[in-house]
Amino acid sequence: MGLSLVLGERLLDAHKKIQQQEKKLQPFIESCKKAEDKKRAAEDKLEKEKKTKSARYCQW
Repeated sequence: MGLSLVLGERLLDAHKKIQQQEKKLQPFIESCKKAEDKKRAAEDKLEKEKKTKSARYCQW
């Protein structure tokens, strides 16, 4: 029983450390998500502009 108790404590300690590191990384993760959203919006805008220009040339 003593060994399983020690292993359980080690597992809980490891879990706590992981949670602490995740909290530290959270601002960076949010920053990356915002950057990805901005990139996606810019790509969508560019694609829309390409379609609009293409449609104008085809109307002649």
